Amino acid sequence: MAIVNDGAMTVDPTVLLAHAKEVRSRADQGREELASHRRNIEDAAASWGPSSRRAMSERVAEWASDTRTIVANLENYADMICDAGHRYAAQEEQNTGRMNSASSSVGRDRLNLA
Repeated sequence: MAIVNDGAMTVDPTVLLAHAKEVRSRADQGREELASHRRNIEDAAASWGPSSRRAMSERVAEWASDTRTIVANLENYADMICDAGHRYAAQEEQNTGRMNSASSSVGRDRLNLA
């Protein structure tokens, strides 16, 4: 994602976006796995006594709530990574344009770019 070399940081927006896609994929996977576990627990609990079934149902509801929060946080994190990649690329493009404009108006030899 970011490489620091001799005090200069470079960022590869493509790698950032790929990482964001992976994070989002993991969030989706977590959501699917919770749904699967929940179905399995509910199926198993069908043969339990009422108080055990109720207690398990309460725990599953807590897990579901926590998982929704975790998944939402992962999705937000992925969105922020994407946004950072896009902003970095836009800033680099803007900086390149400014440097090109400055070098053409002053002269590359005076900027020690020749």
